[in-house]
Amino acid sequence: MGVAQLANKYQVPLIGIAGHLGQDLIPLYRAGFTALFSINPRPQSLAHALNLGPKNLETLAYNLSRLLTKTTH
Repeated sequence: MGVAQLANKYQVPLIGIAGHLGQDLIPLYRAGFTALFSINPRPQSLAHALNLGPKNLETLAYNLSRLLTKTTH
């Protein structure tokens, strides 16, 4: 059983984080993801994305933690 199926089974929200999100996210939502986020804030070359990836991931994680802290308390 995949992560999305387990999250649905136990009614746990599932957040997906990827380097890039494609155009059609509906299949992922139907599979069980609650929300999907891209690490990269804009289109860029692979080299640039790899260079900025750690900082962009840190920024995304920080923002998500702030959101989740506010909405769960």
